[in-house]
Amino acid sequence: MSQGYVYALINPSLQGLVKVGKTTKEPEERAKEISSSTGVPTQFIVAYKVFVSDCDYAEKYLHTLLEKKGFRINQNREFFNAPLDEVINSMLELKNIGKNEENSDIQD
Repeated sequence: MSQGYVYALINPSLQGLVKVGKTTKEPEERAKEISSSTGVPTQFIVAYKVFVSDCDYAEKYLHTLLEKKGFRINQNREFFNAPLDEVINSMLELKNIGKNEENSDIQD
């Protein structure tokens, strides 16, 4: 179990796509890494982030939730063809689970 962030990244060159991932670093640092290594023409921007006590679980939860809603575009990628507000609402749902479950691993 690793503390860290789950994040939603957007990129002006990838209209309509949101990257949902995890990191134990600051999401802005991760966005810079992805921007420089993927060869995309514009930088990724952190649209939303949530600090959690178990980022592996939180990322898997979000990916499963968004996939069930039909937003995943490729099983092997962390990109979702979803409205940003839908992704953020899913992340807020993740935060609410942490508040409502007595022994939850999710934090604000």
